[in-house]
Amino acid sequence: MWMRVELRSPLPVYEQIKMGIKEAVMIGKFERDSQIPSIRELAKDIQVNPNTVARAYRELESEGIIFSRPGIGFMINVNRNGIKNRLLEDLEAELSPLIKRMIKAGIQKKDMNEVIERLWEEE
Repeated sequence: MWMRVELRSPLPVYEQIKMGIKEAVMIGKFERDSQIPSIRELAKDIQVNPNTVARAYRELESEGIIFSRPGIGFMINVNRNGIKNRLLEDLEAELSPLIKRMIKAGIQKKDMNEVIERLWEEE
């Protein structure tokens, strides 16, 4: 199975599905204009409610990551670089408030970098 969801994760299942699709593009499982599993097919594979997959697909479509082709299904709308740029934009949006908090708390950039390096190596 190419995607797994962690039901105990604090990240909602639909967000995990969105990330799974993006990761699949990043590693080359899906390329631009390739078809992805139908809502029902993916829901069955990862054992979640089809409405959860539908929500993830709607959000991916609104983000421009996928598009619907009537009679065919959902297709990937971006390439690896497109996903990478969007992931970096997401990262920047998530890190910005955290970095501002750390600066206000007096944490130095080198200390933040050490934490990032350590976490990166753990993965």
